[in-house]
Amino acid sequence: MEWLKILVVLLALSLSVSACKKESEAEEEFQTGDVHETSKSFIFPAALKTKVDEEYVAFMKTQGPPFDIKTPEELLLQVPREYLDIDLTISPLGSGTLSAPTIFRLPRGGGSIDLKEYVKGAKGSFFVKMSAKKTTEPEGKISKLKVYFLSQGKKQKVDKEEFGSGCGKYMDITSYVEAKANDGIQVNATNQRYVSVLAGIYYFIGFEKEKIYLAAVKISDSRYSNLQCQ
Repeated sequence: MEWLKILVVLLALSLSVSACKKESEAEEEFQTGDVHETSKSFIFPAALKTKVDEEYVAFMKTQGPPFDIKTPEELLLQVPREYLDIDLTISPLGSGTLSAPTIFRLPRGGGSIDLKEYVKGAKGSFFVKMSAKKTTEPEGKISKLKVYFLSQGKKQKVDKEEFGSGCGKYMDITSYVEAKANDGIQVNATNQRYVSVLAGIYYFIGFEKEKIYLAAVKISDSRYSNLQCQ
């Protein structure tokens, strides 16, 4: 039955090539978007820093000796930090909303994205999807990845429904991002609802033993400064 083994191997190779081709074709459907300033220029709220420090200490306490007997000050004294790479995609739900499906590749800690050149329609919905990976080990799993959002979009009321969180509000959106991991977050272009919802800074923070992974992505639309916080 040697021929059967050869047939199985050839079939497996064929499926593998086909999968790679489909993946390559899917990637080619996205144009590459521009990334601006680096994340180093972004603000990091003091309250959020305190929260992250507390969560890191709690995480390290679960790692056993000698970390479980160290004080918070000792654990936070010298914490190696590494940047994460972020891939962000915007995909239209229908036609006419976006200039094209677009992928933004944000290396070494993130950057800033201006949606001015990409959201072209005044109506319709689109999806925003973000994924984080290690710079040094792209396929490696990130332990305890958390996502926080600092809103920089003003609240606006459209048809008696309120959109946006308001200026300077920050929140843990980890569970929400995880729930939307497959398709992404759906937002609407009508009356620039997406600006109030998306405008702000997204902080990606992961914990591993004696290491914190960091990245930040700022989303804005420079056409609508009236809807965004100064």
